[in-house]
Amino acid sequence: MLDLTRHLLQDAEIWTGPSSHMFRPDCSPTTGLSGIRCLSWTGFFFTIVGTYAGFALLLIGVFWSAGFVGKVERAWALARR
Repeated sequence: MLDLTRHLLQDAEIWTGPSSHMFRPDCSPTTGLSGIRCLSWTGFFFTIVGTYAGFALLLIGVFWSAGFVGKVERAWALARR
């Protein structure tokens, strides 16, 4: 969602200028693993931080929905008997 929002702001010309660019202009190639070295601060935050934060929130939501903590507590209590 972060990168989509960045693109929407760029397309609407609300967020313009070099701070909105995903890659540094003086770096190439920007494909594959080499592209990670060419990310700007904006690109790093929106790509790397956003991806892992989203993944962590997804896992938290799944565990919360499944009642994982309560199930582990009950299993631990039964195992300690």
